[in-house]
Amino acid sequence: MSVINGYTVNSNSSTLAGTLTIDNPGGDGILLPAGHAYLDIESAATVSAGIGIYLGGPLDRATNQVSGYIQGIAIAADLVAALSSLSNYGTLISDSIGVSIDNGGILQNDNVGFINGGSVGTGVVFGQDVYIGTNSAVWNAGTIIGEIGISVSTGNTSTPTVINSGLIESTQGRAGQAIQLGKSGLLELQSTSSIVGIASALSGTLTLYGLSGTLGTLMGMGSYFTGFDTISIQNSSSWDISGDVTGLASGQVILNFGPGDLITVNGVGVVGTDPLYQVGSGGLTVGGTTIDIRSPYLSASDLIVSGETGAVTIGVRTGVAPIGWTDSGQT
Repeated sequence: MSVINGYTVNSNSSTLAGTLTIDNPGGDGILLPAGHAYLDIESAATVSAGIGIYLGGPLDRATNQVSGYIQGIAIAADLVAALSSLSNYGTLISDSIGVSIDNGGILQNDNVGFINGGSVGTGVVFGQDVYIGTNSAVWNAGTIIGEIGISVSTGNTSTPTVINSGLIESTQGRAGQAIQLGKSGLLELQSTSSIVGIASALSGTLTLYGLSGTLGTLMGMGSYFTGFDTISIQNSSSWDISGDVTGLASGQVILNFGPGDLITVNGVGVVGTDPLYQVGSGGLTVGGTTIDIRSPYLSASDLIVSGETGAVTIGVRTGVAPIGWTDSGQT
């Protein structure tokens, strides 16, 4: 086994292989400074440093394979340069920040990938995104964990994206902060997603995907999922969504209802106010006695209502009614 103090990638392509330990607690374990460099961390490579791996050049790329173990005192992996990217199949661990992403960087965490920001740290941080034209993103199929699973730094004015089919977890459990997207964040969930903790955004979009024939479950809109003003259901997915007035009846927009879709409304009965939902090209208004859905794709048989004793009207209030419809709709 060889032990070195640090490793700098000076060529366009490099591989770390064999049983190798990099130990540099006061600096960078692996440094990619030049730009357009690629590093493949193979075999039993162990890195322990102040910053485990530092991608400092534009378009730098690195892959941490299954047996790769990178530990950073401050940051396990720092994607600071414009459009840098990291694919993780191994372990990235820190007591402060697992991965920091700036300037249009991309993190792909495979289904066997493990990222841990520590019990009082953050798994992944979106930093100061100043690269114009591209937003940073996390694709997670594995595990990301920290006191805060994923967060956006104060002052980040971009639209960071989190696409999750794996586990994102707060060490504080369900009361902790699993995802903190800030302003205009995009959160995309596959039906295999598991979120332990609160997922919040400021005027963000929540997109739901799922395989045909499977049912995704999303509980806690308004309590565990907060600040999302748009919910988009994709690819003819089936989702069971539940929540409170804050999460589902405060002007939220629900997109992409299409032919054959079914809406089930449970526990209807709002007293005093009529919150507005928007469905497809129209909307769903929930009141004490009336549910009004405006969409050219829905018919009376596409709506099931539980707990509502008043009228259920499906139709088009404004514009040109679809063929076979009237402006007063179908009841």
